[in-house]
Amino acid sequence: MDKKEQAESLKHLNKLAQQTKKELEKSVPLPTSPLLIQAHQLFTESLRAYLDSMEHVRSDQNSNALTPATIANSMTLFHNNWLMAQEKVYHSFAAWESAYVTKQPMPKETPTRVSTDQWKQYPFHYRTYLAAASMASGNQWQNYNPEDLTARLDMLVASTDAGTLGINDFAAAVKLLHATDAVHAGDFKDLNSRLYTGLKTPEIPLYK
Repeated sequence: MDKKEQAESLKHLNKLAQQTKKELEKSVPLPTSPLLIQAHQLFTESLRAYLDSMEHVRSDQNSNALTPATIANSMTLFHNNWLMAQEKVYHSFAAWESAYVTKQPMPKETPTRVSTDQWKQYPFHYRTYLAAASMASGNQWQNYNPEDLTARLDMLVASTDAGTLGINDFAAAVKLLHATDAVHAGDFKDLNSRLYTGLKTPEIPLYK
């Protein structure tokens, strides 16, 4: 974009962030979920960091049209907090699944390595928590949700392609999907009926 277009775009993004911050500041009862309370706090801190960074970006933009990389580099705290918040949200879904669906405890420690055979054995929401944790640890700021990554991983692991390509663990599978741009927003909803007949999910808009 030229300088004028960029200024208008940054102004629009700033307005969207302000609106999102107002949504986060609404009173939401989360008394039974410490993970969601922590996530809410991190999302709020993330938006504050975004708005602070945006103020500096817009000030710098007055002198020069900034590159996308320059803008992204100023958003590190925003990205990190948002991804950590997202991880806690999906951790809470896995805890819900453990308590009300499988009625089996989750692993005490998040595994450092997950083979494809282990991946298949984990329940859906725990797999999706691992996907969210992978996005956070790898600073993977994407336009899709962790459940979209889970759906594509499940497709890959269930196919003969994984064995043919020598993919035998979760990290390698994620790396392949990112390298081939195979994951897209909405993949979970598109593949849900094929992969997850009878899947139990929390009663939230995300899974409707």
